[in-house]
Amino acid sequence: MSIVIEKEDPKSPKLEPFLKFGKEGLDLYIKGFFDTEKSGSSYTYGERILDWDGIDQKKIMVEKLSRFPFDRGALAVLWKPHRDNYPPTETEMAQNGQTKGWQVPCLVMIMGQCIGDNFHMTAVFRNNDIYGGWPLNAFALRNLQQNIAVEVGKNLGALTTISHIAEIYEIDYEDAKKVVAENDSLARTCLYDTRGYYTISIEGEDIVVTFFTPDGSEELATFRENGKKPKAARDLCAMVLRDMLLSELGAAADLGRQLAKAETAVKLGLVFEQDQPLRLE
Repeated sequence: MSIVIEKEDPKSPKLEPFLKFGKEGLDLYIKGFFDTEKSGSSYTYGERILDWDGIDQKKIMVEKLSRFPFDRGALAVLWKPHRDNYPPTETEMAQNGQTKGWQVPCLVMIMGQCIGDNFHMTAVFRNNDIYGGWPLNAFALRNLQQNIAVEVGKNLGALTTISHIAEIYEIDYEDAKKVVAENDSLARTCLYDTRGYYTISIEGEDIVVTFFTPDGSEELATFRENGKKPKAARDLCAMVLRDMLLSELGAAADLGRQLAKAETAVKLGLVFEQDQPLRLE
């Protein structure tokens, strides 16, 4: 499961009422997230990121991106193959002061990328407790992203979390269903596509699709197809997808609906108006 976070300000986190923690709890979690002291555990995220056998991976990411903002090797790896693939022996647990059993990190990699003036970050989880763990981890990672962005002189970009296995524990399932039932709304499906927006118009027999930047200051592309042709809407959709001008599934679905209406209007001689039903009278 992939989730993209774009507007969350780590300096002023928006804590929804349905979250199981407040500002104080979040601050404590973030502090523990970056703690390099294992305190009876086999690892901490802070230890793996900031002190992997004496290596500060965050510092290396900053150094790479400061020298060359387009560096493709700005990443931190948290999985130790020689340790995490094998359960610890009782002797190893005693030597490490480990009081718990086999523990391996869920967060396995962090990657950074500068695009323009923004620093974007991707975090990969082998598995993720979506209900109880993901919100806290996302806030902590956003905090890390902000720190790196400041150090490399970039603005805060998007944070993407990729969970290879996204799970909800059985003990939390009923609570999770209740949260969804009480907070779900159609508003959540109304998302703006960050790559821009489009207009659709009819010029003679042609269907014309024009894409603009999100702020409307620049035209990105224009596509034109004769609406009398068979499958004109499908062909226009293929042109748009080829140029990767959409990033939201909702926007892609809407584009398909609008183009199908436009093609119907041309073929039947009806008036087409974007986002409005066809008038059949």
